[in-house]
Amino acid sequence: MAGANACLASRIPHFSVVSPEKLAQIERAEAALHRLGLTDLRVRHHGDVARVELPVADLVRAAADPLRSAVHAAVTSAGFRFVALDLAGIQSGAFTQAATLGDPQ
Repeated sequence: MAGANACLASRIPHFSVVSPEKLAQIERAEAALHRLGLTDLRVRHHGDVARVELPVADLVRAAADPLRSAVHAAVTSAGFRFVALDLAGIQSGAFTQAATLGDPQ
C-alpha cells in the first residue's frame, strides 16, 4: 500500500481489516467534505459510523444548519449509516493514541 491509501489506512482502527472498500468509503467522505469547504479534516472508519474530526474552530459551524445537513448528506452518501463529530477536534494519530493509552476502542 503506498501514497494516499497508506494515509487513509490510518483512519481505520488498529487490528481492523483494511479493505479497498473501506479506503474508498473514507476517500469519498473526505472528498465530499472538502467540497463543502472543510479543508483540514479526518474521517475515521468505525463500521457504520464515520467519526469526523475537524479543527475545533470548525466544529460549531459544522454542527449548525445549513452545513450540518450538508455534512450528514455528504458522509452518508459515501456509504456510512451514521455521522459523529468528534468534539475533541482533529487529532493526528488518534488510533495510535488510543492503543498506547490502553483504550479498548
